[in-house]
Amino acid sequence: MTVYNLPDDITFTKTIIEPGQSLYAPNEGSNCKVIIKFSPTDYALNENLYNDLLPLNEEININLGFYSTIISNYVHKCLITMKQNELSQLNFNYSSNLNENQTITIFIHLISFERCPEIYSMSIDNLYNFALKHKENANKFFHEKNYFQAFKLYHRSLCYILNFINEQPTDEHNQILENFNQLILSIYSNISACQLIYGNNLNVIENCSSALEINPKYVKALYRRGYAYANLNDYELALKDLQLANNIQPNDEKIENLLKTTKQRLEEYNKTLGKSLKNFF
Repeated sequence: MTVYNLPDDITFTKTIIEPGQSLYAPNEGSNCKVIIKFSPTDYALNENLYNDLLPLNEEININLGFYSTIISNYVHKCLITMKQNELSQLNFNYSSNLNENQTITIFIHLISFERCPEIYSMSIDNLYNFALKHKENANKFFHEKNYFQAFKLYHRSLCYILNFINEQPTDEHNQILENFNQLILSIYSNISACQLIYGNNLNVIENCSSALEINPKYVKALYRRGYAYANLNDYELALKDLQLANNIQPNDEKIENLLKTTKQRLEEYNKTLGKSLKNFF
């Protein structure tokens, strides 16, 4: 039995039942043919908790690294440690709203796999598609209010985008290039949304500024950067962003409410500052 503690706070144990062959293990993007079986006690779990692993007990194809559920994340991380034709038992602790600290047991048979090119040697089409897949899965976690997982996948999407930037696109990639700016804008904005929730205001400002360098009128980035400036009591910069966002997208309730609140906070700050200055004279 081997215990794996991975950098993204994933901890699991893997017991090899039947060793595999080959010197290599699959990497992110590999197309893996697998059979997934749960232990008898775990079949009672709601299928929505692992719907990207269905159907169980049958041969399925998994695009390694692209998951949309927590349980699937463990399976994907385990597969990265496996060899072709290996059969292993995966164990990890899982908690949900209904079950606290439940131990999940899954049997994974990696029948075969086709390794994917490493990120630095991928085609432009694959870089774009992989970035888009990670963003779509991150959106699912964000809507479920699992902001930590969402942030990780948004950041992974950004890694592919940055490699995309380093490539030299040709005319045949015009369709991808048309969508590229919108994708990178949304990634920067969505990363900042996660950071705003955790109060990482300086990082919010940095990422929104990166988005605004591409499109100075991107309303979501203006709103979130303004929100972060307000959190840091930099009301004048906050108002500058929020007023511009309000001009571009009038009658938006969120923008108008934050704009009103920020103006009130600036007035209160100026009054307090004025009283403090009087004490010096």
